[in-house]
Amino acid sequence: MSDGHASVAVEASGNIMYWMGQAESNMRKAELALIESVQPATGVEQSETGQSGLTDIHMWLVIGTFFWGAMFLFFYNTTIIDRLMTPNKEGPVAAKVDVSDRVTAFIHAIVSGLGFGLYAWCYLPASLCNPSGHQEHMLRLGVVLTTSYLVYDLIMVFVVDVVMRCRPVAYGMFIHHINILILFFACLYTHELMWFMAATLFNEISTIPLHVTFLMNAHGYRDHPMFMGMGVTLVVSFFVTRIIGIAVLGVLMAKTSTCTGTEGGYVGATHQMVIITWVCTSIHWLLQIFWFYKILQLAMKKSPGSKGQEQTSEKEPLVPRETMPRIATQAGLGPPEAADDEEHATI
Repeated sequence: MSDGHASVAVEASGNIMYWMGQAESNMRKAELALIESVQPATGVEQSETGQSGLTDIHMWLVIGTFFWGAMFLFFYNTTIIDRLMTPNKEGPVAAKVDVSDRVTAFIHAIVSGLGFGLYAWCYLPASLCNPSGHQEHMLRLGVVLTTSYLVYDLIMVFVVDVVMRCRPVAYGMFIHHINILILFFACLYTHELMWFMAATLFNEISTIPLHVTFLMNAHGYRDHPMFMGMGVTLVVSFFVTRIIGIAVLGVLMAKTSTCTGTEGGYVGATHQMVIITWVCTSIHWLLQIFWFYKILQLAMKKSPGSKGQEQTSEKEPLVPRETMPRIATQAGLGPPEAADDEEHATI
């Protein structure tokens, strides 16, 4: 091959490599553009703070609410609920609705408390203000699932308690749900304090023995040794995960200045967000203290006749109905709700 042909071949090969490089670069740009266009549809985005997580929160909340509602309907139409049904003054339909709702709550407690709550505490650094993309995605997923459950449960409380009157109206539960929904909504839409919100889910663990003791009490196992064990488990888990747990989260938030720092270019929570967080957290913690106090009152109350009083065929209530927290009644720690009682218990 002559020198002229050789130089042409080298130049041609150089041009080919150049255009191949350009094509590869253009393909990469097209790929990145495609990923960016698809990301919102898959529910992942980059937030203004540099964090990533679920987007279109309203859509995911609607999906989650329908998910929990579908689970309730699934249990309502299964034969196992017929076996778990408990006497209800409003009839078998109300009894089936009540137990189906409790089983759904039991599943949520496992997913939320033992799933995402433990994930936040055991697999991520404590007080994590600026989680990575995958970390925040998981944290937000847990918070969205619980937020959607609270929306579902708020609807169920209204329908079952207010409309169907299957249970005493849970005014305290309304306060609890609305308070937490305000906090969770604010954190989800600002991409802030996601570790702290997910870590709060850990207190759902205490509702697992709550529902177990309720069913045991309703089906005549109140004198069984396991009932006493589950009752103790309820009291201990409630104190550890709610009274101590929420207080510890408050201390951790204070140490991080409620994630208001700007370390590494991270833009922290706004002043308004800090106020919302502390107000809602304080209400949440005080409500748990009130509930725990009432639970202890009922758990430690001696039954009539334990002080030498004569037993009668008709048992007297241990405490006045208007002072009985429904959370304790549900667990069987207090006297069962009277079928002909027109007064409503408080939470």
